[in-house]
Amino acid sequence: FLLVAHSNGLEPHCAELLGAAEAAGRMAPSRRWFQLDQSRLAERGFRIADALVTVGGFDRDYALDRGYTEPQQILAIDNPLPEEYLDLPVDFARPPTIGFCGSWISRKGVALLEAALPSVLRALPEWRLVLVGVGDGFRPEAHFPADLLARIEVVPFAERGTRLRALYQGLSILLLPSVYESFGLAAAEGMACGAALVASPVGFAAGLRDRQEALLLNESSPQALQEAVEWLARDEELRQRIARGGHRRVQSLRWDDSVATVEAAYLRWLADLRGARRRPAEGLSGCH
Repeated sequence: FLLVAHSNGLEPHCAELLGAAEAAGRMAPSRRWFQLDQSRLAERGFRIADALVTVGGFDRDYALDRGYTEPQQILAIDNPLPEEYLDLPVDFARPPTIGFCGSWISRKGVALLEAALPSVLRALPEWRLVLVGVGDGFRPEAHFPADLLARIEVVPFAERGTRLRALYQGLSILLLPSVYESFGLAAAEGMACGAALVASPVGFAAGLRDRQEALLLNESSPQALQEAVEWLARDEELRQRIARGGHRRVQSLRWDDSVATVEAAYLRWLADLRGARRRPAEGLSGCH
Protein backbone atom coordinates (compact mmCIF):
# COMPACT_ATOMS: atom_id res chain seq x y z
CA PHE A 1 0.00 0.00 0.00
CA LEU A 2 0.98 3.64 -0.45
CA LEU A 3 1.74 5.48 2.77
CA VAL A 4 1.46 9.29 2.48
CA ALA A 5 2.00 11.73 5.34
CA HIS A 6 -0.23 14.80 5.12
CA SER A 7 0.99 17.68 7.25
CA ASN A 8 -0.84 20.81 8.34
CA GLY A 9 2.46 22.01 9.77
CA LEU A 10 5.77 20.19 10.17
CA GLU A 11 6.31 19.87 13.92
CA PRO A 12 10.15 19.95 13.68
CA HIS A 13 10.04 23.13 11.58
CA CYS A 14 7.66 24.80 14.02
CA ALA A 15 9.71 23.72 17.06
CA GLU A 16 12.93 24.98 15.48
CA LEU A 17 11.55 28.45 14.73
CA LEU A 18 9.79 28.80 18.07
CA GLY A 19 12.91 27.67 19.89
CA ALA A 20 15.04 30.24 18.07
CA ALA A 21 12.55 33.00 18.87
CA GLU A 22 12.43 32.00 22.53
CA ALA A 23 16.24 31.88 22.75
CA ALA A 24 16.45 35.36 21.23
CA GLY A 25 13.90 36.69 23.73
CA ARG A 26 11.38 37.53 21.00
CA MET A 27 8.61 35.43 22.50
CA ALA A 28 7.65 33.73 25.75
CA PRO A 29 8.10 29.94 26.03
CA SER A 30 5.34 28.32 24.00
CA ARG A 31 5.42 24.86 25.58
CA ARG A 32 4.24 24.21 29.13
CA TRP A 33 6.26 22.01 31.45
CA PHE A 34 4.04 18.97 30.89
CA GLN A 35 4.07 19.20 27.07
CA LEU A 36 6.65 16.96 25.43
CA ASP A 37 8.61 17.89 22.34
CA GLN A 38 7.69 15.12 19.89
CA SER A 39 9.53 16.63 16.91
CA ARG A 40 11.91 13.67 16.57
CA LEU A 41 9.02 11.22 16.47
CA ALA A 42 7.23 13.32 13.84
CA GLU A 43 10.42 13.57 11.80
CA ARG A 44 10.79 9.79 11.83
CA GLY A 45 7.25 9.45 10.52
CA PHE A 46 7.91 11.88 7.68
CA ARG A 47 11.06 10.00 6.68
CA ILE A 48 9.49 6.52 6.51
CA ALA A 49 6.41 7.58 4.50
CA ASP A 50 6.38 6.91 0.76
CA ALA A 51 5.42 10.53 0.08
CA LEU A 52 4.70 13.76 1.88
CA VAL A 53 2.08 16.47 1.30
CA THR A 54 2.55 19.87 2.94
CA VAL A 55 0.34 22.93 3.14
CA GLY A 56 2.44 25.35 1.11
CA GLY A 57 6.03 25.62 -0.04
CA PHE A 58 7.42 26.91 3.26
CA ASP A 59 7.29 23.48 4.91
CA ARG A 60 8.12 21.67 1.66
CA ASP A 61 11.41 23.51 1.37
CA TYR A 62 12.25 22.68 4.97
CA ALA A 63 11.48 18.99 4.42
CA LEU A 64 13.74 18.89 1.37
CA ASP A 65 16.53 20.70 3.21
CA ARG A 66 16.31 18.13 6.01
CA GLY A 67 16.30 15.25 3.53
CA TYR A 68 12.94 13.83 4.61
CA THR A 69 12.26 12.59 1.09
CA GLU A 70 13.12 13.11 -2.58
CA PRO A 71 11.74 16.10 -4.52
CA GLN A 72 9.48 13.89 -6.64
CA GLN A 73 7.95 12.40 -3.49
CA ILE A 74 6.75 15.64 -1.95
CA LEU A 75 3.83 17.87 -2.91
CA ALA A 76 3.05 21.35 -1.61
CA ILE A 77 -0.55 22.51 -1.85
CA ASP A 78 -1.49 26.08 -0.96
CA ASN A 79 -4.58 26.13 1.23
CA PRO A 80 -7.55 26.82 -1.08
CA LEU A 81 -10.05 29.54 -0.24
CA PRO A 82 -13.82 29.07 -0.04
CA GLU A 83 -15.56 30.14 -3.22
CA GLU A 84 -17.18 33.09 -1.48
CA TYR A 85 -13.72 34.63 -1.02
CA LEU A 86 -12.80 34.41 -4.71
CA ASP A 87 -13.53 36.94 -7.46
CA LEU A 88 -14.86 39.45 -4.96
CA PRO A 89 -15.50 42.97 -6.23
CA VAL A 90 -13.10 45.05 -4.17
CA ASP A 91 -12.85 48.76 -3.44
CA PHE A 92 -9.20 49.34 -2.60
CA ALA A 93 -9.86 52.80 -1.18
CA ARG A 94 -10.27 52.03 2.51
CA PRO A 95 -10.79 53.75 5.86
CA PRO A 96 -7.57 54.15 7.90
CA THR A 97 -7.80 50.82 9.70
CA ILE A 98 -5.14 48.30 10.72
CA GLY A 99 -6.23 44.74 11.50
CA PHE A 100 -5.06 41.50 13.02
CA CYS A 101 -6.95 38.20 12.80
CA GLY A 102 -5.97 35.19 14.89
CA SER A 103 -5.50 33.75 18.33
CA TRP A 104 -3.62 36.01 20.74
CA ILE A 105 -0.72 33.59 21.31
CA SER A 106 3.05 33.95 21.19
CA ARG A 107 3.43 32.06 17.91
CA LYS A 108 1.35 34.72 16.15
CA GLY A 109 3.90 37.41 16.96
CA VAL A 110 1.71 39.20 19.47
CA ALA A 111 4.77 40.45 21.39
CA LEU A 112 5.68 42.47 18.29
CA LEU A 113 2.15 43.84 18.05
CA GLU A 114 2.16 44.94 21.68
CA ALA A 115 5.58 46.58 21.28
CA ALA A 116 5.05 48.29 17.91
CA LEU A 117 1.39 49.27 17.62
CA PRO A 118 1.26 51.90 20.39
CA SER A 119 3.95 53.89 18.56
CA VAL A 120 2.14 53.35 15.25
CA LEU A 121 -1.19 54.58 16.59
CA ARG A 122 0.38 57.63 18.23
CA ALA A 123 2.23 58.49 15.00
CA LEU A 124 -0.98 58.00 12.97
CA PRO A 125 -3.75 59.61 15.06
CA GLU A 126 -6.41 59.13 12.38
CA TRP A 127 -5.88 55.34 12.25
CA ARG A 128 -7.60 52.70 14.35
CA LEU A 129 -6.92 49.04 15.17
CA VAL A 130 -9.29 46.06 14.87
CA LEU A 131 -8.40 42.76 16.57
CA VAL A 132 -10.43 39.80 15.27
CA GLY A 133 -10.66 36.25 16.63
CA VAL A 134 -8.68 36.94 19.79
CA GLY A 135 -11.25 35.21 22.03
CA ASP A 136 -13.65 36.21 24.78
CA GLY A 137 -10.93 36.38 27.40
CA PHE A 138 -8.98 39.10 25.59
CA ARG A 139 -8.86 42.45 27.40
CA PRO A 140 -7.21 45.23 25.37
CA GLU A 141 -6.33 47.17 28.53
CA ALA A 142 -4.01 44.32 29.51
CA HIS A 143 -2.00 44.71 26.30
CA PHE A 144 -2.23 48.34 25.19
CA PRO A 145 -1.93 51.77 26.88
CA ALA A 146 -5.08 53.39 28.25
CA ASP A 147 -4.82 56.45 25.98
CA LEU A 148 -5.23 54.24 22.87
CA LEU A 149 -8.11 52.01 23.95
CA ALA A 150 -10.79 54.22 22.37
CA ARG A 151 -9.22 53.51 18.97
CA ILE A 152 -9.02 49.73 19.41
CA GLU A 153 -11.98 47.50 18.49
CA VAL A 154 -12.05 43.88 19.64
CA VAL A 155 -14.12 41.25 17.81
CA PRO A 156 -13.62 38.07 19.87
CA PHE A 157 -15.02 35.70 17.21
CA ALA A 158 -16.19 36.03 13.61
CA GLU A 159 -17.52 33.26 11.40
CA ARG A 160 -15.66 32.85 8.11
CA GLY A 161 -18.80 33.83 6.22
CA THR A 162 -20.25 37.28 5.72
CA ARG A 163 -19.15 38.78 9.04
CA LEU A 164 -15.44 37.99 8.64
CA ARG A 165 -15.40 39.05 4.99
CA ALA A 166 -16.96 42.37 5.95
CA LEU A 167 -14.29 42.90 8.61
CA TYR A 168 -11.49 42.14 6.15
CA GLN A 169 -13.07 44.47 3.59
CA GLY A 170 -12.91 47.28 6.13
CA LEU A 171 -9.15 46.91 6.66
CA SER A 172 -6.52 48.89 4.82
CA ILE A 173 -3.62 46.93 6.33
CA LEU A 174 -3.63 43.37 7.71
CA LEU A 175 -0.83 42.26 10.04
CA LEU A 176 0.53 38.72 10.34
CA PRO A 177 3.91 38.94 12.12
CA SER A 178 3.94 35.24 13.04
CA VAL A 179 6.99 33.33 14.21
CA TYR A 180 5.69 30.22 12.39
CA GLU A 181 2.77 29.41 10.11
CA SER A 182 2.28 26.27 8.07
CA PHE A 183 0.16 28.42 5.77
CA GLY A 184 -1.61 31.32 7.49
CA LEU A 185 -5.14 31.32 6.09
CA ALA A 186 -5.92 34.76 7.48
CA ALA A 187 -3.28 36.24 5.18
CA ALA A 188 -4.90 34.78 2.05
CA GLU A 189 -8.41 35.68 3.22
CA GLY A 190 -7.44 39.27 3.89
CA MET A 191 -5.69 39.57 0.52
CA ALA A 192 -8.77 38.18 -1.22
CA CYS A 193 -10.80 40.92 0.46
CA GLY A 194 -8.45 43.70 -0.63
CA ALA A 195 -6.30 44.37 2.45
CA ALA A 196 -2.57 45.05 2.05
CA LEU A 197 -0.62 42.40 3.96
CA VAL A 198 2.33 43.10 6.25
CA ALA A 199 3.79 39.76 7.30
CA SER A 200 6.75 37.77 8.45
CA PRO A 201 8.19 35.63 5.64
CA VAL A 202 6.70 32.39 6.96
CA GLY A 203 3.95 30.11 5.67
CA PHE A 204 2.09 31.38 2.60
CA ALA A 205 3.73 34.80 2.96
CA ALA A 206 7.18 33.28 2.41
CA GLY A 207 6.30 32.74 -1.26
CA LEU A 208 4.86 36.21 -1.90
CA ARG A 209 6.67 38.91 -3.84
CA ASP A 210 7.87 41.61 -1.48
CA ARG A 211 6.40 45.07 -2.14
CA GLN A 212 4.24 43.65 -4.92
CA GLU A 213 1.93 41.13 -3.23
CA ALA A 214 2.79 41.89 0.41
CA LEU A 215 5.19 43.93 2.49
CA LEU A 216 7.49 41.38 4.12
CA LEU A 217 9.29 42.12 7.37
CA ASN A 218 13.05 41.95 6.87
CA GLU A 219 13.55 41.27 10.58
CA SER A 220 11.44 40.30 13.57
CA SER A 221 11.59 43.52 15.57
CA PRO A 222 9.11 46.16 16.76
CA GLN A 223 10.98 48.81 14.78
CA ALA A 224 10.68 46.83 11.53
CA LEU A 225 6.95 46.30 12.05
CA GLN A 226 6.38 49.94 12.98
CA GLU A 227 8.28 51.21 9.94
CA ALA A 228 6.42 48.85 7.59
CA VAL A 229 2.96 49.85 8.84
CA GLU A 230 3.72 53.57 8.86
CA TRP A 231 5.20 53.35 5.36
CA LEU A 232 2.03 51.80 3.95
CA ALA A 233 -0.21 54.14 5.94
CA ARG A 234 1.54 57.20 4.51
CA ASP A 235 2.02 55.90 0.95
CA GLU A 236 -1.47 55.24 -0.37
CA GLU A 237 -0.23 54.44 -3.88
CA LEU A 238 2.09 51.71 -2.56
CA ARG A 239 -0.59 50.36 -0.23
CA GLN A 240 -3.12 50.02 -3.02
CA ARG A 241 -0.55 48.52 -5.38
CA ILE A 242 0.32 45.83 -2.84
CA ALA A 243 -3.36 45.22 -2.07
CA ARG A 244 -4.15 44.80 -5.77
CA GLY A 245 -1.18 42.47 -6.28
CA GLY A 246 -2.20 40.37 -3.28
CA HIS A 247 -5.78 40.20 -4.49
CA ARG A 248 -4.64 38.89 -7.88
CA ARG A 249 -2.27 36.38 -6.29
CA VAL A 250 -4.88 34.54 -4.23
CA GLN A 251 -7.38 34.05 -7.05
CA SER A 252 -5.54 30.81 -7.92
CA LEU A 253 -6.30 29.26 -4.51
CA ARG A 254 -9.16 27.08 -5.72
CA TRP A 255 -10.36 23.75 -4.36
CA ASP A 256 -10.92 22.11 -7.76
CA ASP A 257 -7.32 22.77 -8.78
CA SER A 258 -5.96 21.48 -5.47
CA VAL A 259 -8.04 18.30 -5.59
CA ALA A 260 -6.92 17.57 -9.15
CA THR A 261 -3.27 18.15 -8.24
CA VAL A 262 -3.43 15.85 -5.19
CA GLU A 263 -5.21 13.15 -7.19
CA ALA A 264 -2.59 13.28 -9.96
CA ALA A 265 0.22 13.03 -7.41
CA TYR A 266 -1.38 10.01 -5.71
CA LEU A 267 -1.83 8.20 -9.01
CA ARG A 268 1.78 8.90 -9.98
CA TRP A 269 3.14 7.76 -6.61
CA LEU A 270 0.99 4.63 -6.67
CA ALA A 271 2.13 3.76 -10.20
CA ASP A 272 5.77 4.27 -9.21
CA LEU A 273 5.32 2.07 -6.13
CA ARG A 274 3.67 -0.74 -8.07
CA GLY A 275 6.31 -0.51 -10.79
CA ALA A 276 9.11 -0.72 -8.25
CA ARG A 277 7.57 -3.84 -6.70
CA ARG A 278 7.01 -5.54 -10.03
CA ARG A 279 10.57 -5.12 -11.25
CA PRO A 280 12.28 -7.38 -8.65
CA ALA A 281 9.68 -10.11 -9.28
CA GLU A 282 10.22 -9.87 -13.03
CA GLY A 283 13.96 -10.10 -12.56
CA LEU A 284 13.57 -13.41 -10.66
CA SER A 285 11.16 -15.03 -13.12
CA GLY A 286 13.91 -16.95 -15.03
CA CYS A 287 15.73 -18.24 -11.96
CA HIS A 288 15.57 -21.91 -10.78
